[in-house]
Amino acid sequence: MWVTLRFGRMLLVVVLIAAVGCGAEGEHPLARQGRDVVDDLFAERFDEVREAMHPRLANALTEEALAKAWADAVRKNGKLREIGAAKVEERGEFTLVRIPLVMAEADAMAELTYDSDGTVVAMDLH
Repeated sequence: MWVTLRFGRMLLVVVLIAAVGCGAEGEHPLARQGRDVVDDLFAERFDEVREAMHPRLANALTEEALAKAWADAVRKNGKLREIGAAKVEERGEFTLVRIPLVMAEADAMAELTYDSDGTVVAMDLH
C-alpha cells in the first residue's frame, strides 16, 4: 500500500508494509483529531504530529523533514487565518478527514487519512 505526504512542492511517498484494519464504524472523533493535527502543524509541534502517524510513516518522516515541508507550505500559502469545519468521509477501510484552511495568500485544504485504529496513514495539504 502506498501512502503519500505532500506539502507544497515536497512529495514524500512512503510504502507501508503493515496491513491496516477494517474501516471505522459509524462516526468517531476523527474530525477533532484531524483539527488537532493541523493545530500541531501550525504550532510547529512536529513531534506530536508524528505521534499521530502510523509507526512506519513516522519512522520514515523525521521531525526535520516535516519541519522543512511545513515551512515550504507556509511560505507558499501564508499564515493561517482560520481553520474550517472538518468533513469526515468513509472510504473503504480508511477514513478521510478534510479540513479547509483560510490562509493569508491562498486557501488550502488539509486532508488526513486514518486507518481503522485512528492512526494517520497519509497527509496532504493542497
